[in-house]
Amino acid sequence: MKRIVRNRQYGLSWKGDYGPRILAKLEKHRQRVGTWNVDWNGGNHYEVYYENADTQTREAFAVSLIYRTCSCRLWDVCGVPCHHALVAITFEGKDPLDFIDDYFKKSTYMKAYEALLHPVRGLSYWEQRDLEELHPPPLRQAKGKRKTERIREPLEGRKKTKMSRIGRKMKCGICKQTGHNSRRCPLNPKEDCHNVGSKKRKTNPSKVAKQKAGGSSNHMVYTVCNPGKDNQLIVGRPVGKPRKYFNPRKFKEASSSQPRTEGNAPSQNPDSAIPTQ
Repeated sequence: MKRIVRNRQYGLSWKGDYGPRILAKLEKHRQRVGTWNVDWNGGNHYEVYYENADTQTREAFAVSLIYRTCSCRLWDVCGVPCHHALVAITFEGKDPLDFIDDYFKKSTYMKAYEALLHPVRGLSYWEQRDLEELHPPPLRQAKGKRKTERIREPLEGRKKTKMSRIGRKMKCGICKQTGHNSRRCPLNPKEDCHNVGSKKRKTNPSKVAKQKAGGSSNHMVYTVCNPGKDNQLIVGRPVGKPRKYFNPRKFKEASSSQPRTEGNAPSQNPDSAIPTQ
């Protein structure tokens, strides 16, 4: 209610057919007319051009007063004649105010605020009804971490508080040189290593000592570093002895070949092929 009254009073204070903001924009375009020239085609179209003697270039735009358009598209977008159109309007000896869009006129502005809001009584005087109170739907909690930032548009740009990585120089942690990181460093031996076999595992020193003490053979996995180069190196590492897998067919054949005594059940140990007595 207050906003409608305030905007109506603001519109009534206009001295002309257009507001001060539109007149200020038109005056800004008028100051750029300067050294622009115009050529008339004999109809309703004009070619407004500017010749730069220093660079030997010619910049030209096509203006149509009957369609109220300019090839720079500023007049088409904002509705106020651009400085190219003002050159053609001045050449015709017409008033630039007549070429401003009707959307910015005082009469159009007053129509938007001609309707009034009527005052209402207080909440205590409202009619009470025995109806169920309406509540908003329950909020479903999505899985995962809760998002605290909105999704930005592709052309919106980055956050002003976040530092951009453009222009920053990468520094290697191995050779301390710029232009690459430690992963692409030529001094990093991990880049030239190709594992032959399973993935690399961390060996337990205590288990290795027990296996050596027991005399059990270890399963070796070999890694070739710098293949095809002069400093090629083959490194072997133990990963433990091979696992024994239970074969039910061999266990069944071994059990059937041995005589079974009454009262004694065969052993269910898969490692033993002979039943216990």
